Amino acid sequence: MAFPSPRYSKWLTLERETPKELKQLVRSCMLLQKRARAVPAGKGIAMVFRRDWLLSGCDEVAAPAGFSLPELGGMLPPVEQPHCPPPETELLVVTYQQKPSTWLCSFVKSFGYAGVSVTVLGWDPHGFSRGNNVFYYSGRVFATLRFLLACRQRLSPNAFFLFCDVDELLQVNAATLLATIRDRFRTARRDTELIFSAEAMCTPRKMGQRAWAHAEAMRPGMHKKRPRCLNTGNYVGTVANVIRYLNGTCLPCQQESIDAVYRRYTRAFSATVGVWRGLELKPNEWAYPEQYVAMSQYLAMNPNTSRWTLDFDQRLFHPNYWYNAYWEMRITDTGRLRNAWSGSTPALIHYNGNSKTLWKNDYSAAGVDRALRREYAVRSAGGPHLQALTDAQVDARLETFVREHVAFLGATFERDPAVSLGQVCRSMSAAKTSSTT
Repeated sequence: MAFPSPRYSKWLTLERETPKELKQLVRSCMLLQKRARAVPAGKGIAMVFRRDWLLSGCDEVAAPAGFSLPELGGMLPPVEQPHCPPPETELLVVTYQQKPSTWLCSFVKSFGYAGVSVTVLGWDPHGFSRGNNVFYYSGRVFATLRFLLACRQRLSPNAFFLFCDVDELLQVNAATLLATIRDRFRTARRDTELIFSAEAMCTPRKMGQRAWAHAEAMRPGMHKKRPRCLNTGNYVGTVANVIRYLNGTCLPCQQESIDAVYRRYTRAFSATVGVWRGLELKPNEWAYPEQYVAMSQYLAMNPNTSRWTLDFDQRLFHPNYWYNAYWEMRITDTGRLRNAWSGSTPALIHYNGNSKTLWKNDYSAAGVDRALRREYAVRSAGGPHLQALTDAQVDARLETFVREHVAFLGATFERDPAVSLGQVCRSMSAAKTSSTT
C-alpha cells in the first residue's frame, strides 16, 4: 500500500510523538480502518479492534490538506421507527449518556422518586466511545437535534423540552417541575424562547466581564453572588424553539445534513472532522464545546430584547461549580439543597465541576439521594403514619419505573426494552468490563 509522507499532527492528548512515530501510528490506524471496511453490512467491528483504535489515539490524528484519513467503519442505520413521546406530552426531559454510570444511576432514581419520565439519548453501552468531554459536548447537540427532527411531527410544537446533564438530581415532583417552568416563562419577557442554567463562573472565562455586563443590563441590581454565566447543562423551551437553537448551535449543520454530520462525527476521523482551537470557532470544526457557541450567541443579543434568558433566581437550575457547599448552601428540613444567596430550592441540582468530589455528606449527591429516597419510601407507603417501604420495595418500584418511563435510545432511536435499574446502577468497573467482552 502506497503510504503518504506528510507531517501528521495530533491534538487533545499530552503525548508528543515524533514524525516517525506518528507515521507508524497512522499506518496502524489505517490497517484498523481496512479491517473495519471488510465487516459485512449490519455487523460491527470487534470490540478488541475498537479498543485498539481508542488506545492508539486514532481519533486525535489530523492530516494536512490532501491527505484525508478514512473512516473507522459502519454506515449509520436509517431512522425508521423512532421511539417518540406520545403527542399529548407536555414536558419532554432528555439526557445524553452512552453507558451505565454512578451519575446516571442517581439521575434516573431521582426522576423515579418524582415520577418524571426521561429519555436517554446516545445509549450504546457496548459501542465505541471517546473519553474527552469535547466529544460529549458536540455529540449531545448532534444526537438531540436528530432526535427532535425525527419526532417533530409527533410532538406538539408547544410542548416543553428540557435538557439535563446526567450529573444532576431532581428535587421536585412532576407537577412542581412543570409549574415552575411555566411560571418562569410567564414572568420572563413575552418573546422569551429559551431559559438556560445560570452559572457562577463563565466557560470560557474570557467571556466573564462581558457576561457580567450583559446580566447587569438584563437584570440590574442583582446581588454580586447571583450567577451570571450561561451553562448549557440545562435549558428549556418549546420543541420548536429548541430545534431552532440546536440548528444554530450545530456549526457543521450549516454545510451538511444532521444525519451526515452525525455519521461522520461518530464513525470517522479526517481533516474534515476538525477540532476546536481557541475562541474563534469555524464551520468545519466538528468537535467543539457548544457552550462556547451558545455563550457567544447569547452575548451578541441585545439584553433588552434577547429571546434567551438565564435562570438567575435558580428556581429551576443550580450548577454547583464555584459554590462552597458549607458556606453558600443550606439543607432544608426534607434534605434538599437551597442556595443561601438566592433563597431558592432549585428543581435540579447540578454536580458539575469539582462539586462532584468537594461536596460531601448531606451536600453530596449521595446525601441528597438518601433524603429523597427516605421521603419516597414514606410517601409511597401511604403516609407518615404507616410503615415506610423497605429498601427492597423501593428498588422494586424504581425498577418498574425504569422499565416503563425511561427510554434508552441509540443511534436509530429505537428503545432498548431490556435495560433495568440494576444495569444502569452497576459499578463503573463492571460496565467497562462488560463493554469490552
